Amino acid sequence: IYHDQCLAGGEWKPLIHVIMHQEAMNQFGRLMGIMDELREKCPWDKKQTIQSLRQQSIEELYELADAISEEDWKGIREELGDLFLHLVFYAKIGREENRLTQDFPATARFLPAAL
Repeated sequence: IYHDQCLAGGEWKPLIHVIMHQEAMNQFGRLMGIMDELREKCPWDKKQTIQSLRQQSIEELYELADAISEEDWKGIREELGDLFLHLVFYAKIGREENRLTQDFPATARFLPAAL
């Protein structure tokens, strides 16, 4: 019996990895729920389109680039969070417009193939 390992996906993995993965999935689900609620109840979020978010996304990317140039890890973390929120926002809008019919996790699953 492996006390520090867990069977996940058909193979034994360190338990800490399984717990961290589950926590990340829980947080991601929470983020998606918050985005759903914002799109439903917040006037500013309701009126956003991919075009209205475009310039803000570009600005966030420049802020990330600045933080990277300065090796500002706190800033990098914050800007990655901002960009991640924009990605979730675009995915939500895409689902609402039936342009991205799969949910965001299903879309993200294709990333390893691209790598």
